[in-house]
Amino acid sequence: GNVNFFVTAEDPAGPWSDPVVIEGAEGIDPTLFFDGGKVYYLGNMRPNPEDRKDKSRHIWLQELDLGPGTLLGERRAAPRGHAGGAASVPHR
Repeated sequence: GNVNFFVTAEDPAGPWSDPVVIEGAEGIDPTLFFDGGKVYYLGNMRPNPEDRKDKSRHIWLQELDLGPGTLLGERRAAPRGHAGGAASVPHR
């Protein structure tokens, strides 16, 4: 599987911290979302992580403690079906 991590710095020019690995953060192209003093990890994952043949993904969000890089609370997935059948919908 893949490993997702973040680094921090007081100044963008550095020096940078050692990478902090976020355990349980499957997916590619994640981002951090900052809202009202809280930080959230936004990623993607298989709807059923055990099914490696299923190539579909859903987007999920979970609060992140930046200190230890720990995911907190409940993981919330965005509703599926956002554009899944758009190509097969007839145009009028």
